[in-house]
Amino acid sequence: MVDFVVGRDDFSRMLSEGLGCKYRPFDHDYHPDGEPCPIIKADYNDIKGSHVVLVLRGEQLPDYTRVSRNLHNFSRHTGNLAYIFEAGQVDVLMPYCWLGRSDKNPKTDEDALVRERDQGRDVGYMWLARAFKAQGANRIITFNPHFRRDKKGPFLVKWNPHLTDRENGIIDRLRNNGDADALLRQIPTDYRQNAENLIKMYLDCVDELLEEMNSMEFVGLSGVPALARHSKKLYDQEVLGNNLTVMGPDLSSSSLAEELSAELDTEFGGVINKKRMGGDYVRRDDKKIDVDGSEVLMVDDIYATGGTSETGRDNIVGDSGVDFLAVHGVFPEEGLKRAASLLKGKFRRIVTTDTIHSKHSKYTASVIPEIVKFYEENEKCV
Repeated sequence: MVDFVVGRDDFSRMLSEGLGCKYRPFDHDYHPDGEPCPIIKADYNDIKGSHVVLVLRGEQLPDYTRVSRNLHNFSRHTGNLAYIFEAGQVDVLMPYCWLGRSDKNPKTDEDALVRERDQGRDVGYMWLARAFKAQGANRIITFNPHFRRDKKGPFLVKWNPHLTDRENGIIDRLRNNGDADALLRQIPTDYRQNAENLIKMYLDCVDELLEEMNSMEFVGLSGVPALARHSKKLYDQEVLGNNLTVMGPDLSSSSLAEELSAELDTEFGGVINKKRMGGDYVRRDDKKIDVDGSEVLMVDDIYATGGTSETGRDNIVGDSGVDFLAVHGVFPEEGLKRAASLLKGKFRRIVTTDTIHSKHSKYTASVIPEIVKFYEENEKCV
């Protein structure tokens, strides 16, 4: 199990209590000339050989200076724990996956719009993962990362930052038997046992190779159960009625909406067809969706500028009230202003989880139980 949680906020302290382990703080210190010198306030002998969860949590009202400074310091905290404190294992818990929206390879993406829009850009989350791996991280844990927002539920993959997305994807699919089963169905019955043994031998060799290449676990947990708990609480308080419809504001949010409707055992009302063209501009299908008097819970992975939520809201008619739920409440300044406007008539509530520190969210659902559950079910260190 985990020995230490290292962080700098109440979220980290509460997580250490949930895991039943010790808490140690870190800070972002600076030299007089402005150079950062991040510091971990712990004893070297305490940390040496231990299993550490390093909590790297962002804040609302981000700007490029704050985000860049945090990413720099976060990487150095990881290296400090791994190479100076000599921790036995360092898990980077990044509840909101920074740079996760920079998830397309503009050189190879099938979408011509992406290739044109992102020409010359890198894949941000892969750079970040490589940086953490180079600094000694054994595992990255995050919630509903944007690059897998169309996938339902949690995931755990052995990921090698030195391989391409395609190569990692092929290995992941074979390991989870999706491609293997499809391949076996094409083989005559009499030969399937031998083929299955060969595939198993192949995967064993791949696993050994990945270990030699120093791969790491990439864990994606779901924040939807936290949103569901919050909604059930409102229902118990008779704030929400029993005529609920769960919807997504776009096609990519469909899996989140389906997951939430299953958690609440209520109707899945589909999605509004929308495509992001770049920045805050979205192209939408102007067809209105009549929900026939239902209360609507609209769910997405991120609330940022608020453009997606407002676009989706404008296409719903016949409702008796709409709440917007998001796993991550990023709330840059523009999004915070729009949220205030949306709450004056279009939405009754905007609910987010605590993956990002918030001074502004009136309704917040905690994902700490999901993290504790993961460690209870995965006690062995990687």
